[in-house]
Amino acid sequence: MRTYTGIAAALLAGLELASAAPCAASSLLYVTTYPPDGQPSGKVTTLKLGTSSLESVASSDACGPYPSWLTQASDLLYCVNEAWGSTTGGVLSSLKISADGSLTKLNSIGTLGGPVSTIVYGDGGRGLAVAS
Repeated sequence: MRTYTGIAAALLAGLELASAAPCAASSLLYVTTYPPDGQPSGKVTTLKLGTSSLESVASSDACGPYPSWLTQASDLLYCVNEAWGSTTGGVLSSLKISADGSLTKLNSIGTLGGPVSTIVYGDGGRGLAVAS
């Protein structure tokens, strides 16, 4: 329920928030946005918590046009492109998180349907499940 409230509040404030993944061990927050009208791609933005505000420290379009879910596992961030309106399916991408919060795309793979969420599971967190 808190997720819906947060998204509703962000939408009321004029933000196009799709999802967010906090990093518990630092002051960084990773946020996805769908593309604004007329723009080709959404973004993953790294925000840093200051003493009283959030500051944008990096931005990447490496997740595709409709990044809809982020899952963090150590220094990796998994991102799904929901492929809104696409007939070819979505994409799962892995991004390396740098010390400064910037993101570098490591790899991507096509998915069946439009993926909407992921979760790390299994022995030592070596599995990744994708829900469409």
